[in-house]
Amino acid sequence: MERMALRVAIAAGVSAAALGAASAMTTTAAPKNTEWCAIYRTGSESCNFYTQEQCTANVSGLGGFCRMSYYPAEAKRRI
Repeated sequence: MERMALRVAIAAGVSAAALGAASAMTTTAAPKNTEWCAIYRTGSESCNFYTQEQCTANVSGLGGFCRMSYYPAEAKRRI
């Protein structure tokens, strides 16, 4: 009985940590002056790269690809 309670507590803790990490990733806004986005194999996206080399280095071990930001002209205007 104690083992089952311990398993439930561990599972709840892991689930809470995963949800917290996921919500932190989705609520973080990307800076507007970056020109490259990484699209990861999990489907998530990060547009925090100033160069294609930065983006490529980031996805190389994680799986995914890089693409230019949809708004590079707007980013250049703000700089």
